[in-house]
Amino acid sequence: MSPHENRSLTAPEREMLAQAVLRPSDTSLNAPLLFDVSGCGAERLCRAVTRVMAGHPSLHSVIVNDADGDAVAAVVPVGRGCRVERVDALDDDAAVSLIRALADVPFNLAGDEPLVRARVWTCGERAYLGLVLSHVIVDFTAMARILRDIGDAYEDPGMTPGPGTAPTRADRVAGAEDYYRRLVRDRSEGLDNGLVPGRRPDAPLPGRVAVWRPGRRWSQALDTLAFTHRVAPVTVVLACVAEAVRALGIAGEPVVSMSFSNRAPGDASVRNTVNVLPLEVPLNGGSVGELFRRTHALVRRATRFESFCLRDALPVLAPDGYRGSTSADVAVTFYQEPMVFRTGPLVHRRVVVERSQVKFPLGISVSKDADGYCFELDIADALSESDPEAILRTVFEHALRSRREEPEARLRDLPRDELSHRLPSAVPVERTIPEIVREAARRFGPSTALSDERRRVTYDGLIDEVDRVAAAAEAEGLGRYAVLVGAPSVDYVVTFLSIIMSGRIAVPLAEDVPARRLDRILAVLGDDVSALRLPGALTITPGMTELSMSGDRRRGTGEEAARPGPPALDDTAYIIFTSGTTGEPKGVMATHRSVGRLFPDELPREAASPGVWPQFHSNAFDLSVLEILGSLSTGSELVVVPRDVRRDPARFASLMIEHSVTCMVQTPTALRNLLAVQDGERALSRLTAAMVGGEPMRSDIVENWDRLAPKEASLFNIYGPAETAIWISHERTAGIYQVPKAPPFSVGRAMEDVCVRVCDETGRTVPWGRPGELQIGGVCVSPGYVGMPELTRSRFVTDDDGRRFYRSGDIVTMSRDGRIYIRGRGDGQVQVRGHRVETAEIDAVLGTGNLVRASVTVPREEGAEVALYTFAVLVPGQSEQSVWDVIRRTLPGYMWPRRVIIVERLPHTPNHKIDSAALLEMLPAPAADDGVPVGEEPLADAGVRERVSWAWDTVVGGASDSPDLSFFDLGGTSAQVPVLANRLAGLFPDAVITTTTVFEAPSIDQMAARLEAGTAGPSPRRRGGRPDRSRLSRRRNQSRGDIDE
Repeated sequence: MSPHENRSLTAPEREMLAQAVLRPSDTSLNAPLLFDVSGCGAERLCRAVTRVMAGHPSLHSVIVNDADGDAVAAVVPVGRGCRVERVDALDDDAAVSLIRALADVPFNLAGDEPLVRARVWTCGERAYLGLVLSHVIVDFTAMARILRDIGDAYEDPGMTPGPGTAPTRADRVAGAEDYYRRLVRDRSEGLDNGLVPGRRPDAPLPGRVAVWRPGRRWSQALDTLAFTHRVAPVTVVLACVAEAVRALGIAGEPVVSMSFSNRAPGDASVRNTVNVLPLEVPLNGGSVGELFRRTHALVRRATRFESFCLRDALPVLAPDGYRGSTSADVAVTFYQEPMVFRTGPLVHRRVVVERSQVKFPLGISVSKDADGYCFELDIADALSESDPEAILRTVFEHALRSRREEPEARLRDLPRDELSHRLPSAVPVERTIPEIVREAARRFGPSTALSDERRRVTYDGLIDEVDRVAAAAEAEGLGRYAVLVGAPSVDYVVTFLSIIMSGRIAVPLAEDVPARRLDRILAVLGDDVSALRLPGALTITPGMTELSMSGDRRRGTGEEAARPGPPALDDTAYIIFTSGTTGEPKGVMATHRSVGRLFPDELPREAASPGVWPQFHSNAFDLSVLEILGSLSTGSELVVVPRDVRRDPARFASLMIEHSVTCMVQTPTALRNLLAVQDGERALSRLTAAMVGGEPMRSDIVENWDRLAPKEASLFNIYGPAETAIWISHERTAGIYQVPKAPPFSVGRAMEDVCVRVCDETGRTVPWGRPGELQIGGVCVSPGYVGMPELTRSRFVTDDDGRRFYRSGDIVTMSRDGRIYIRGRGDGQVQVRGHRVETAEIDAVLGTGNLVRASVTVPREEGAEVALYTFAVLVPGQSEQSVWDVIRRTLPGYMWPRRVIIVERLPHTPNHKIDSAALLEMLPAPAADDGVPVGEEPLADAGVRERVSWAWDTVVGGASDSPDLSFFDLGGTSAQVPVLANRLAGLFPDAVITTTTVFEAPSIDQMAARLEAGTAGPSPRRRGGRPDRSRLSRRRNQSRGDIDE
């Protein structure tokens, strides 16, 4: 369309125009938008708005009649566009008054003023953006597009948005005539419910706007209710609105007008295409589930005729004439996307504008953002005494309550005397872990709960096994603390749950925990402790107990199992040991209350339905608890991933394909590796959600996710120290409604029962946007560190109001809308492949005995990972090998430095502190993940060892000097394993070399011997390329350099 070409009006625009002509003084068709834009440049923002108005013809159009007498949108000059107005005083109330003065004046549709008004009001540092748009030419989808364009134009002053495409498609009218012929026949007096008797269609409707934000937990409960009944949330809203209308006293089935976007895929045009169709909602008897299913069928049917214009079709549907109204007095609009305005990473707070006129006697507009659902209710003054807002809240509460307490209840069973006073609680109850597991067994009994290479267990069978292992624990006389050492397996999960459900405290450790570290953990826990050796344990210490996991136990009835009293909410459920600055691992206690409240209510909506989850993480990492309880609480199958598969992204991708994984928990490093393998896209094909945490999110991960993952799959950036029960916040970083893709990535807003503040060194809170330490309070906070009262007092503080906060040590900024951005650490703690590492613990371990005079471990970011380097001044007679011997015996693999560098002395700053920057300058420049150049590639006729050594040197320089050390001992990382495999494959084209080959032969000596013997080749596979599950974990990597991901 040329800049001055007239545009035909859409059918919805003609309908809106008819209403505007019928009621010329009605301002309910004016849509005001108001945002607090303090911090933005007023003039710059105003210019951006004007450029957007110029770029979209609809925003500088008026309505005129063409030569045929038809109304069209005619383009006129933009004129002044947006204006900056400086005022004497400015806050929310003042800004609302200013925009109401604009919105309460009807647009002159035939005049020369465009159908949009824009202002930026400023006073000192405060600023507000106000837009008033006419629904005659824009709908809510168009308004959201306008806001995005303004934000983009603000960030790029040279950008002028184009009008967007408006692809054509055939009108969707299938089945409409049959539906509405019956409806207008049965309702000859009109489709109005009669809420406001005597309402005149040509008179404005006085009313008010009420805003209801029920919160994230309530919103999550509504989404879970919808998933439970396999319907969309809009179905639940429509059904509840219909029940509320019935409760207002109408006779018969209610009719509710519902908005349909009526846009073709890819339609990005700024115009009004929304079609409002009256639908008769069937409330005749039946349970809540039956009501939802009937309403769902109605919505699906209506979607097939969303283009149908009832007013135009009336002569055909009612040839004898129809005098009744063609629209209902109740309307529901479910926004397809949130009405969000952002400039760069900053999301600006929207201010709701009160209006004096409404379109419908009862209109409900529903949107959703990171804070959950927002209901904007247009309520006619004539309905105020009936209090429809309270009735609607109560109906919603009854629906949500039915999911837990009364699955077969009917909404209309709610007593009438409750309707006017009860407010929704809908906040999920706090539960212990045993209650979560037993509730899951009750709901999902015959479904598969757990599986590994050896066996699978149903939910019913899980309870039987848990009770039997608990009985065995009683018979063995286990102590209060039960330390679990073993490889991930069904048996491990069963034992972990059994310990917790028997009222004891589980202490999960990895199968290869160093013996000295295990001894120190047992010492911290005291005398009332038992160590359990489970299948796959590689560490043995005197006095370990091995509970019977025999088949006989599983074949029993379970009636004889001992059932100790259930744990209380504030009892400790488990302890996660993390790195400590003094060289002693610190045990973080997690209570049933802090963990139980999370499942399933705080899971993202996309993760809340039954599916398949992999248990990918080490038992010692608290993300494994998220995997276990997240899977069980949603009725999903938890597939335990073998250790060797966990370390091979290609094999893990095959496992995901084989099991059709729908939800997973990953660290950014692990997800990055998965996205890089050949089958990465297939592995994600069934995925609905991935929760990623433990390290900072990276742009390349988000970009690859957007490229490979299904469009309906969401990537969530989660955050939370072990001291605050797994995670306290999450942000959708990719998928629908994502946040900006440029770092730093938000980790979202804190959960509703979590209190966060950003403090300076003195403990005082800092202003918005300023960096400071994140302190976390609320029910999520741990009781502290077991056996370490002084450390607990230093990290857990109490404010003047008696509220307890955990000092996270994370340096963050917080935006005005509450989003948290991680900027770094304020201490020596770093995240290495998702694990928290205190670099001081490494140095403390080396400082014991007569090994080093001094040492310091410093981190360096290298590509996608953080690498640790230990600089040591040796005691005479000691060697680098001696240092490595202590590290391997004492520290878990994820804490091993990439290299140990022997120096004569440690440099110091003028303030007598160790100069970490000077030490890092001693290192070669960090290699990219694709390696470093080390000379020309050897010729094809070069020896096997020469070619292998060259490949190793390209990835970890200097490797050929230590051919007996594993790739990981030399500083290699899991992210570099595929690079090394590709190098080797290019040098040895006749051999099949995969990442698994590198894990199985991790040193130059081992790989050269393997290639010389001709044994390099693919892992055993079944037909069709899927891994042979019976052999996935029979090979255990023998390298001491393996590192848990």
